[in-house]
Amino acid sequence: AATAPQGLHVVAKGIDPAVEYVIVAVHGLNGHREKTWTASNGVNWLRDLPQDLPNAPMYTWGYDADTHSRSRVSCQYLYGHARFLVSDLCLERQITEVRDGQSA
Repeated sequence: AATAPQGLHVVAKGIDPAVEYVIVAVHGLNGHREKTWTASNGVNWLRDLPQDLPNAPMYTWGYDADTHSRSRVSCQYLYGHARFLVSDLCLERQITEVRDGQSA
């Protein structure tokens, strides 16, 4: 079976670089970076959220959360996932600051 998308995915960049909050959606065990937020009719509510919160940068973050596969079960621990999440967010922030000409 193919692995689910992992890492940080930009849903919306936000229109105000001085915004004081960022939204990061993280799925649960056996979840999926995009499918978790998508209804059976194909509507992904995270993609609609920027209409209500246009200033907020929004991301989804995926990780190997497979606990049921007979062929492959995640061997990662929560601490390891947390480290990767924080690392991905720090890298994204640095890239955004460089792109927007802000000091890191």
